[in-house]
Order: sequence, then C-alpha cells, then structure tokens
Amino acid sequence: MKKLGFIISLLALSACGQASVDSSDVSGAPATPETPKSLALEDIDFSSYSEGLAKFIDLKVGESNWAAIDKMRLYFAPDDGQTILQTKTSTFDRPDGSVMVYAVSGLKDDSVKAQELFMIFAGKKDSQTLAAYGVKIKCQRGPNTTQWQTQPCP
Repeated sequence: MKKLGFIISLLALSACGQASVDSSDVSGAPATPETPKSLALEDIDFSSYSEGLAKFIDLKVGESNWAAIDKMRLYFAPDDGQTILQTKTSTFDRPDGSVMVYAVSGLKDDSVKAQELFMIFAGKKDSQTLAAYGVKIKCQRGPNTTQWQTQPCP
C-alpha cells in the first residue's frame, strides 16, 4: 500500500513533465517497441505492470539507481553478442526522484514480442534509490498478440 501511495504522490507531483527519449535504430532490426512517441508521465498506467514479471531482472527496492540500471542492461543484453535488440528509453527527471521506462523488442525468446520495464527512483539526483518497478509484455503467439499484458506468454 505504501508503494501505491508513493507512485500516486510521484504522479501528482509530475503532472507537467517532459520526457527525454533515447532511441537506437538499426536497419533491418525488428520493429521499434510500441512506446508512445510523446510519452508523458501522467499517461503511464503503473498498475498495468507486474512486479512478478520483473523477478528475473533481480531488482530490489532500495538499491541504488545505478545498480538497478546495470541489472536491467545486463538482463536484456544478448548472450551471443550477435542479436540486435531494438530499444527505447524515456526518462522523467524530478527534484524528488525520477522514472525510467525502458522498452525492448527483438529478444531471443520466441514467445515474447516486446517487454517494457518501468523503474521509479526516489531521492535527490546524486543519491536515488529504486522505489518501485514492474514489467509488461506483448506475446508473439496465443490469443493476445496486440495488447500489453502481465501474464507469461504461451
């Protein structure tokens, strides 16, 4: 319940924020993850993500923002070094914290079309810690291949 309260407070404080977007694009790579072009923090429905789906990233509430970002990068790094992943990152900086939304497609998992991870960091810019996180996915096959979901893909 505290986590939900924190998220709601963060959203209320950030009603008029801007996003900085970093996109990588490689010809012949899979389609860009479907993160909205003009993503605004107030448009993100944090309840549509699952903390349970993020368990494989091994994130822990309270760890430093750098440790959490490193875990995220290592988790999504291709094992063989040959696979090209399509990624998009949106970061929302605030005086009391920040929110990062990271989308990726082109994963080696043939059941998952795309994944999107959010991480909320609390504290001043030089000492932020992970306060909340979650993942949602799009599946390659099954009855739902167009909508984001929080259930594992078939």
